[in-house]
Amino acid sequence: MARAIIRKRPGSGPAGVPTTATAPDIKDSAIDELLKFIPTEVVGVFTALVALVPQHPPSLALWAPRVLFILGLVLTPVVLWLDSLKAGVTAPWQQYVIWPLSFAVWAMSISWPFEPLWSAKDGALVIGLGMVLVPFLGRALLPKAA
Repeated sequence: MARAIIRKRPGSGPAGVPTTATAPDIKDSAIDELLKFIPTEVVGVFTALVALVPQHPPSLALWAPRVLFILGLVLTPVVLWLDSLKAGVTAPWQQYVIWPLSFAVWAMSISWPFEPLWSAKDGALVIGLGMVLVPFLGRALLPKAA
């Protein structure tokens, strides 16, 4: 691998604007595919609120992550429905299944909401399987874009 800085790619015009050649497609990883199924509004709200949950008092730290997890599960299909209304199209029913599943796997992987009941170490299998199965289900169930 060369260490030279490439300022202009071959087949590009001034300022790197492509002429006839196109950039190669970059394959999405499993986490990329998973994140594409989660509305950014829900990701932003969940991430910000989880960061605000204090560790004290212990009673708040016990139930707040679960409430935020359930809130995210509820908001995900609501945002999908609102986006569908705004775009004037009907979202396929499969999206109403895949999007909340994606949110659940993603949320559990960044903030384990079930800690006193079920340790994150034991939940690693659920997270790992979810990271593999949800993108697979998305590819299998969702209609292909035309």
